Amino acid sequence: MAGTVSLLIENGFDCKEHEHDSSSSWRDETTRSPTPLERAVSYGNVEIIRMLISHGADVNSTIGVSTPLLVAVTSQGQEQLQAVQTLLDVQADPDQAIAGVWFCSPLTAAIGMRNIDIVRLLLDNGAEVNPWEDRPLYRAICFHDSSQRDKDIISLLLERGADPNAKGRTEGCRKHPTPLARAVYECHTWVPEDDETMINPLEIVDLLVAYGAEINYVPIMERENIVHRAIHPRQNLAILKHLLNHLGADPNITNSKLPRSRVWTPLHKAMWKKIPANRVALLLQYGASP
Repeated sequence: MAGTVSLLIENGFDCKEHEHDSSSSWRDETTRSPTPLERAVSYGNVEIIRMLISHGADVNSTIGVSTPLLVAVTSQGQEQLQAVQTLLDVQADPDQAIAGVWFCSPLTAAIGMRNIDIVRLLLDNGAEVNPWEDRPLYRAICFHDSSQRDKDIISLLLERGADPNAKGRTEGCRKHPTPLARAVYECHTWVPEDDETMINPLEIVDLLVAYGAEINYVPIMERENIVHRAIHPRQNLAILKHLLNHLGADPNITNSKLPRSRVWTPLHKAMWKKIPANRVALLLQYGASP
């Protein structure tokens, strides 16, 4: 294959050429074709990657399907890690994002692919762990499936300085704006006896708190924090107890910046929403004011 590519280049092949119809919207992925470099990185063919780059292929091009680095990160070629490293070695931008794509940046793409080796490689090569436009840690919480692999990725991000209080940037983050709020929400599907190979998702909650997540944070203009949401009947009762007993969550938490008519404590919510008595009892046990 490399010999064929070399022969084409010797006979005038343009390494930047692609089959994109410039009259169509760049967001219309059905009309976009990968560049030669994107095709090479999708197969992890390092020899051809180097050959194309040495003959002028742009490592930060956005005229193809996405960018060469994003393609490399999301591919599953045998030499995927080496392909990513090769691009980074020639100044591929580890933070180059494509707007409108869920996996916006190479780092969040690697998190979505659950590939800790590439996550680490990107961070080692300067990927921003707290970009304003994106929230890699929040994405990692959304993607995690209670596996040790996902916990390791979250731990790595925190070790490298990810902000445990950085709020998600998408509309879907409104109800669970911080990594901690999202982690507590994700606990609602946890069934302890489900699978011995799965970690307790409360380990993620503890990990975030250990790195400085604010347990008593209430979003601006919101009435509720994680304790309000943990009393919901859908949540495992162990989650509420863990927040109150182990992590010291305030059972009387409110948002004091709201008008008095809108302020309510977890106990107020429990009474108004007719929350089961065992949850009310737990709030009272840990100091909720009647």
